[in-house]
Amino acid sequence: PAGSYLIVDGPNHTIPEYGRDGTLLRSIGRKGEGPGEFTSVGPLALSGDSVLYMLAPMVLHALDFTTGNLLYKTPLAAPFVGSLAQQDGQVYFRLMKSGGAIRVGAWDGHALKTGGAVPPPLGRKVSHIDITFSAMAIAPIAGDSIALVMQGADPLFLGPFKGPFRRVEIARLHRQGARHDLLERFARDPGSAASDVYTPSQPAALRRLASGVFAYASSDYTLVMDQFA
Repeated sequence: PAGSYLIVDGPNHTIPEYGRDGTLLRSIGRKGEGPGEFTSVGPLALSGDSVLYMLAPMVLHALDFTTGNLLYKTPLAAPFVGSLAQQDGQVYFRLMKSGGAIRVGAWDGHALKTGGAVPPPLGRKVSHIDITFSAMAIAPIAGDSIALVMQGADPLFLGPFKGPFRRVEIARLHRQGARHDLLERFARDPGSAASDVYTPSQPAALRRLASGVFAYASSDYTLVMDQFA
């Protein structure tokens, strides 16, 4: 709220905070397994200016944002989550259960809640496609309603937390989009993926602005030599 920025610094296992002018204000955490240390860092969600949530692989950390101290941490069966959202003390994320549908999940500080199923990327169940191309960004709305976008689908989905979700088509003007041509090829021949597996747009963030308009940011990767641009 003060205009500063929080960054996930994976190599250093820290969460640095920068002021609006780019000045480093502090770093939360460090590499390690003791108090105030992380074995890895992942996506963030901030509740006002009081609680900072960070999801390292399969572990949710709740931190006092003012001090950076750990409030609690809990195992969370949410593999390969790249984006968190928060509203009213609930943390939302993509929930993938073994052999099940792609769903929305929520942690309310005490228990895991399972939300509605999202249509699979190809409109039919293809396990390796569903797992690999279901990266999700979620935006809580008023009440129990949410909006979400997914790597393997071009529309915005809207509905109650428990579903069902309706589709709102989004024009693909600049982003690479879901690339269903690639997904169909990978469904037939998983070994053909190579670096193309990173080509479909990956949702980075979804927010509902005060005006009611949704802002959607995606990461579009291109392999240049041996690095992604």
